[in-house]
Amino acid sequence: MFILNNHTIVEFPLDPFDQLTSEILYAGKEACQPNHFRTGLRSNYLIHYILEGKGQFCLNNETYNLKENDAFIIQPHQLCQYKAHDKKPWSYIWIGFSCNHSLKDHLPNVIYNLEKSTRDILLNLNTTYLSDDSQTAKNYFIQKSQLFSMLSQLILDKPFQHQELDKDESYIKDALSYIHLEYATDMSIEGLASHLSISRKHLSAVFKRHLKVSPKHYLIMYRLYQAKKALKNTHHTIKNIALDVGYKDVYQFSRLFSKYENMSPSLYREKNKTR
Repeated sequence: MFILNNHTIVEFPLDPFDQLTSEILYAGKEACQPNHFRTGLRSNYLIHYILEGKGQFCLNNETYNLKENDAFIIQPHQLCQYKAHDKKPWSYIWIGFSCNHSLKDHLPNVIYNLEKSTRDILLNLNTTYLSDDSQTAKNYFIQKSQLFSMLSQLILDKPFQHQELDKDESYIKDALSYIHLEYATDMSIEGLASHLSISRKHLSAVFKRHLKVSPKHYLIMYRLYQAKKALKNTHHTIKNIALDVGYKDVYQFSRLFSKYENMSPSLYREKNKTR
């Protein structure tokens, strides 16, 4: 503060963001192969926007299962890993950029569910940077404008909802749908876990926490449920029913049926014939 001609002049401190500079360093687009894996440290910011498919992003012992319209930001000097799904690998675009001020306080989240307006800005920025005339003065200023628009939109967008309950409910829903569709095949619990992009141990913990049974036990019970319907309502042989519910070995099927129903398949059919 100082006095000039009897007037008090307040001198405001310089806002550090008045001196903010940010540059696009690189950009790209990729349709990843199944289980395509990346890791490493970078000296700049890097954002990925998922166009389609699924994958996992791992940071600080947290694993995020991501899909279309999600995005993840890697901060400078941040060690992370990300991997495409084995059945539905993701396709994404990425933009690497520098900034002379830390954005951690303004973009504290690493995962985002992008609004359409933000998705459009990212797509346009990526396209502009990769175009043949990206180095023209006109496109340079367009890219600058789009970069700052992208950052301001990310500040406004909703962070990814990474809540254990929401994740568990999603896993259970997807797992049951998969079992109900694939029970007649030679599906395995390992295959089910891989389909969900989680470990078998994690899948078992989710089932026991919410359904009080293991995934294997649930699969057996669902197969036997379908078998009992067939025994009651059809004249199919026990061998064919075993095959229809996912058991190639009729003796294994009969042993499991007797263990859980306390009677053989043939006795169950006799007691439950449709009149």
